[in-house]
Amino acid sequence: MIVCITGDIDYFDTESIGCLDSYFSVLGTYNVTGTFLITARAAEEYPERVEYIIKHGHVVEGHGDVHRGVL
Repeated sequence: MIVCITGDIDYFDTESIGCLDSYFSVLGTYNVTGTFLITARAAEEYPERVEYIIKHGHVVEGHGDVHRGVL
């Protein structure tokens, strides 16, 4: 069985290090690697959180510059 788990991070305003640790704990319990889709703006504003995700063995992927509604 294959299960895909992703995290979509737009601004990092709610994805604190504590929040990430909780998520990593659950993933670690099942020996699962997560893929986190992060906007360029979030990566620029919070590089330490991107590095934290990578340091814990998870994958970071680009997800555009910012999220904007389409009208």
